[in-house]
Amino acid sequence: MLTNLFAILGANILPLIIAFAIGIATGWWAWARYRASAAIDAQPLQSPRITPPPAAGTMRDNLASVGSAGGTGSGAALAADDLLLIKGIGPKINETLNGQGIARFAQIAAWTPADVDAFDDHLGQFKDRIGREEWIPQARLLAAGNRAEWERLYGAAADTAKAGDSAALTAIGIPAAMGDPDNLLQIKGIGPKLNTLLTGLGITRFDQIAAWGAAEIDKVDDHLGTFKNRITRDNWIEQAGLLARGEIAAFEAKFGKLDSENV
Repeated sequence: MLTNLFAILGANILPLIIAFAIGIATGWWAWARYRASAAIDAQPLQSPRITPPPAAGTMRDNLASVGSAGGTGSGAALAADDLLLIKGIGPKINETLNGQGIARFAQIAAWTPADVDAFDDHLGQFKDRIGREEWIPQARLLAAGNRAEWERLYGAAADTAKAGDSAALTAIGIPAAMGDPDNLLQIKGIGPKLNTLLTGLGITRFDQIAAWGAAEIDKVDDHLGTFKNRITRDNWIEQAGLLARGEIAAFEAKFGKLDSENV
């Protein structure tokens, strides 16, 4: 009988050893998990660490952060450029730019589309001028000192930095009148109210109006209120050119007789 028992155990000893080893390993794993859980439970309860979102800076902080091309820093730490050189920027826009911490070509040259959108929202009646008048390409050329290429592309208008003569430009940044005033009421489309408005902007002569280009038209147009777009619609430039040259017959042939009270 004992012989049979040993025979049976000998045939099944390997499975029994494997089962015993598995049991020991399982017990050790369960005991280790218990110890780790107990250690965690013994620690004081803490709130999860949350990083608050950064405070939103003002647009002035964001836009003024570009101090020079390819770098950051306060624009105020560097000498200001004459932003009036950029075609499309007049005294009023320049004042707005300075108020937002924008005083250098390199700052404008480094603007991203997001910067343009942010500043455009503060331009009021001058909205969309940044892209339409290519401030950024102009600023890049001026920041790089490439004045020749800038003039080739954008024209050599009045240079306020060089002239240093406040009388050379009106308050809205267009060439000032030189000489005695003309009777602007002779231009078809200009009535007493518009005449008063133009005079207040420093516009008093035919040759002054006749010399306007697209940039000057835009600057004046932005101040005409309900009379906006009258300059091109009523052909002020051509009318003023004929009147400035004294070509009355040609003027009347195209635009009609001068009003007798305005001759």
